[in-house]
Amino acid sequence: MSPTPSFDCQSSIHPSTHTISKLPFRRRPPLSPSLPPDCLRNIFASLSTDKRTLHACLLVNRIWCITAVEFLWSQPFRFLFTCHHQSCLCTCRARESQSAKLVDVYFICMIHDKINELADGGIVPHSVQKPMFPYNEYLRSLDLMELNQAVVDWLSFLDTQGLLLSWKLDDLSTHPMSPKAQIFEYNALLKYLMPTYGSDDILQIEDMAVTILSGYLTRASPLLRQLMIDNQNYTRGANEYRCSSLNHIYCDMFSVRKLLPTKGAHSLTVLTEFIATTKDNKTEVFYALSKVCRNLKRIVVNLDYPYRSYGVPISRQETESLWDQAQPLIVLIKNQLKLEDFEIHYCSVGAADIFDALKAQVNHLRKVCFVGISFSSWCSLKFLSDCSQLEVLRFELCEGLISATILDPLLSASFPNLNVLEFIASAVPEPILCDLLRKCSHTLKTVTVERALFYWVNPTRTATITVGEFCHSVRELNLSLWPFDRQQLVCIFSSCKHLVKVDISDANFEYDASRLMRKLSLIKLPNLRELIIRGMWSFGVNSLECFLKHSECSVEKLEFDGAVGIEEEHVRVVIGCLAKKLRNFRVTKNGLLKEEWIRRPKKHNYNNVKFE
Repeated sequence: MSPTPSFDCQSSIHPSTHTISKLPFRRRPPLSPSLPPDCLRNIFASLSTDKRTLHACLLVNRIWCITAVEFLWSQPFRFLFTCHHQSCLCTCRARESQSAKLVDVYFICMIHDKINELADGGIVPHSVQKPMFPYNEYLRSLDLMELNQAVVDWLSFLDTQGLLLSWKLDDLSTHPMSPKAQIFEYNALLKYLMPTYGSDDILQIEDMAVTILSGYLTRASPLLRQLMIDNQNYTRGANEYRCSSLNHIYCDMFSVRKLLPTKGAHSLTVLTEFIATTKDNKTEVFYALSKVCRNLKRIVVNLDYPYRSYGVPISRQETESLWDQAQPLIVLIKNQLKLEDFEIHYCSVGAADIFDALKAQVNHLRKVCFVGISFSSWCSLKFLSDCSQLEVLRFELCEGLISATILDPLLSASFPNLNVLEFIASAVPEPILCDLLRKCSHTLKTVTVERALFYWVNPTRTATITVGEFCHSVRELNLSLWPFDRQQLVCIFSSCKHLVKVDISDANFEYDASRLMRKLSLIKLPNLRELIIRGMWSFGVNSLECFLKHSECSVEKLEFDGAVGIEEEHVRVVIGCLAKKLRNFRVTKNGLLKEEWIRRPKKHNYNNVKFE
C-alpha cells in the first residue's frame, strides 16, 4: 500500500478513508422524502458507537455519507482499536495498515494548505490530494493512549514497507529527494512540522510524531469535548472490547508526559470531560489542563502506585510522585466553573486534600464515586453533606467505612435529588445504611448493597427490611442478603411495584426456595425484566412454574448463578412460561446447563434466546 492515503470508498472502508468523489450512488434515485440533515444527525447520534452501521450508511447517498463521516471521525482512534467480540480475529498487520492510513490522513489535514510548497521541496509527492472533509474538525473524543498506539503502528508499518529512513537530526540535504518524488519523506516532514507542534528537545521519532499529532489535534479540533488516558477500558460500552491483536501490548509501557502540549492547545479550553485511569505519572498533564480548562463537568482520575511485582515495597520516590500529582489535581478541581461528576480511583496519597478541594464544587456536584479508597480517620466527607444537587453516590471496593466515623456527615445531609445509592463490595455500618435509605427513599431509583463481608447485625434492622418498608419507588435493586432476610423479599416485591431489575446475592449456604417462590407467585410483577439470583438456591419445578406464570412477569434476562439441582424440566418450564419474551437464560456452577436440554427448545423458534 502506498503511504499516501487512499480516498477511494470503493476500496475497503475504514475510519481513516472516506470520499464522495467516486461513489456509485449518484445513479440511485434520491430518497423521497429526504430527511433534513439535523433530523439525520439526531438519528445517527443513537448509532454513534456502531462502527459497522455507520460504515454502511456511507453508501446510501451523499447526505447520509456526509453525516456518517462526522460520526465516524468523532472518535476514529476508538473505532480503530475496538471490536465487538472479546476474542476477535484481527491481525497486527491489518491493524498497523489501518493505523497508517488514519495517521496519514491527519498529517495531510495538517499540511493541506502547504501541499504545493512541500511537494516542490520533495517532502511529499505531487499526487497528494487535499482532504475531502475537514476530519480534524469532527473530533469529539480523544484517548491519548490510543493515539500513541496508532503512531507506534504507523511507524511499524512504514518500517516493514521500507518507507522510513533512519532518523537523524541533521540537515535535510542528507536525504536528497527529487521534486517528482512518489513517496512521503516522513523524516523531513516531521522536522518541518516540529517548530509548530513539537519541541526542539525531542530526539526520538516516535516521541516527535506523537507530540506533533497530539499538538495538532488539541489545537485544531473545535468540537473536542472528551480527553482520555484510559488503560482500564473504563470508557468502553458493554459490547465493546479492546482489539485482541493488542493483548501482547502492555497499556502503561509509555510515558504520558510527551502526550499533551502545554501551550497553544486551544481546543482544550472547551473540554467537558477528562478521564485518566492510567497509573503513570500525570503531573504534567494535570498542570497543563489546570492552566487552560475551566469548563470540565466530569473528572475521573486514578492516583494509585505504579504496577510492581508482589512483595516489592513502596519506595519513597513513588510516594512523593503521588504527592506531586495530587497538587495540580487539586488546582484543576478548584479552577472548574461547574464540576458535576467526580470519580476517584485508588487514591493512595492526598485523599484528604482532594476531598477538601471538592468543597469548591458542592453547589454543582451531581455524581460522586469512590473506587478502591482506603478511608482513614483524617479523611472527611463533610463536603458531601453540602452537595444539595447530588444524584449519584457510589462506594466501590472501599475500606475503612466500618470502624471510622467517615460516614457520619451523611446523616445530617438531606440529598433531595439522590437517585442512585451504591455500596459495592464495601463494608458499611448497617444503621447508617438504613438511615440513608430511609432518608432518600422517595427519590431513590437504584439501590445496590453488595457486602464485602458478613458481620453481626441486628436482624430487625437491615437494609433489606428498610428497602421493603420505605423505598417504594426503586426500579433497580442489587442486594446481598443475610440468611434471615430471605423472607423480606416478599415485602420488597409487594411494595416496590416499579421493579425492573432485581439482582440477589445470598450467603454460601444451600436454601430451598420453593416456599418463597410460591409466595412470590401471588404478587403481580408486570414490569420485571431482569431477575438474577446468585446463591445455592434450589426449588421445585412446580414452584418455579407457579412463580413464572402467576406473577405475570415479562423477564427478558434470567440467571441462576450457583443454583442447585437444575434439571431439564426446569429449562422446559422457563422456556414454556416466558415464551418469546426471554432473551438470555444463564445457569452456572452446580446447575450447569447441558446441551441436550436446550437442543429441543432451540428447534421450536427459540433461537432468540441466548443459553449459557
